[in-house]
Amino acid sequence: MRTLIHCAALCFAMGFAVEADAATMPSSGPNPAWTESQKFEWYLGYMSDAASICRDYAAATQLAEVANLSPYGRIGLSAVGVDGFNGAACGRIRGRVKELLQKRETYIRYLTEKYDCSPDGECLEPGVDPLASNHSCSSQVDKALERLNVSRSDVARITVKSETGHLYGNTPAHQAQVKLKNCEGTLFLDMSEQCRVKQSYTRGDCEIAGVSAY
Repeated sequence: MRTLIHCAALCFAMGFAVEADAATMPSSGPNPAWTESQKFEWYLGYMSDAASICRDYAAATQLAEVANLSPYGRIGLSAVGVDGFNGAACGRIRGRVKELLQKRETYIRYLTEKYDCSPDGECLEPGVDPLASNHSCSSQVDKALERLNVSRSDVARITVKSETGHLYGNTPAHQAQVKLKNCEGTLFLDMSEQCRVKQSYTRGDCEIAGVSAY
C-alpha cells in the first residue's frame, strides 16, 4: 500500500510560506480555484525561479528538481516574470528556500507518488490539465461543458490552446480539446479572443446531443 504523506503538512507549510512572502509574489499568483496542495506545488516552482533571480543558483537548482515533479510546480517555474528583487526581498527568498530545502526529500517522496513526471510520463493529475485550469478561458470552458451536459467525471483531460499573432480565416483564438473517458474521441470548443464559444464539434466516435460529429 502506498503511504502518501498527508496533505495537511504541505498545506500548512504553503499557507505560512505564501503569507510570509506576499511582497514577492506576482499579482496573478496561482489559480485561486486550485487546492492548497496544488498551490503549494506551484509555490515550489515559483520560489526556485525567485532564488535563481536572486543568484542563489545552487539552491534554485535543487528546488527546481522538486518542482519539476509536479505539473503545478512546472507552471510556477516561469511565474516570477520580473528582472529582479530588491536586496531585502532576496534575503527573505533565500531564507524561505533554505527552509523548503530542509524538507526536500519529503516533497520528492510525496510528488513522485502523486504524479508520473518521468521522461516517459504525462506529468498530469487524473482528469485535470493544470494549464487548462489556469487558462483565462477556463471558466467559460466549464460553463460550455455544463450546457452540453458533459460531466467533469466523464472528462479524462482538458487542453486549451491559444493562437498568437494574426488569426487567419476561421482560426479560433482559443480552442479547448476535451478528451472523454466513455468514447474514443475528442470534443472541440472553438472560442473567440474573449473566450466566447463560437462552435463545438467532436471527432472520433464520440457523440454529444446537439454537437456536430466529424
